[in-house]
Amino acid sequence: MTNDLKSTILFKKNYAATAHIVVNQGGTSSGKTYAILQVLFCLGFKNQKQVITVVSQDIPNLKAGALRDALNIYEGSEPIKAMIKSYNRSDRIFEYHNGTIVSSCVCLFIFIDSIKPLKNNFFSSLGDYSYSMYLIHVPIGIYLLGFIKNIKIVQANIALNIIVDLSLLALIIFISRFTFELVELKSIGIGKRLSK
Repeated sequence: MTNDLKSTILFKKNYAATAHIVVNQGGTSSGKTYAILQVLFCLGFKNQKQVITVVSQDIPNLKAGALRDALNIYEGSEPIKAMIKSYNRSDRIFEYHNGTIVSSCVCLFIFIDSIKPLKNNFFSSLGDYSYSMYLIHVPIGIYLLGFIKNIKIVQANIALNIIVDLSLLALIIFISRFTFELVELKSIGIGKRLSK
């Protein structure tokens, strides 16, 4: 079944993974969601009567991201179409002939989003900066932290130790914001222009 799919190395690595938890890191539009959805479709076929749920922060993001990709995979793949018994558009549920269900939902975030929009808060911004944080945490966080932690006054004082840790975290977030805006977003724009 997996041989009949148009897939990338990302799909193959995720599908072959034996770990209980698999982390996929990469920039925006790097193909993570599409490959993971292909894996979920294949696992739904392989394992009977499973419930697979894809979660997003809000309905617009779900429709623009995972759900759009899932529909593209479904509509563009005859082997997957043959596995699926039905698709309920209003409930966003794919039902397999073997009893497996793949659904998408927004979880608890619908309620939270009505109080304070998730797109404009600090934690959503951290999600945007996460790849930049991943890239710079080693050179800044680990090496600088290793240097600072060797200072005797920091070692002896727990409060000062915590302040140093929090300061380094703030520094990493601060630098990540600019790396995201000045490097990552511009690189994504260049990549999109070149791919046209």
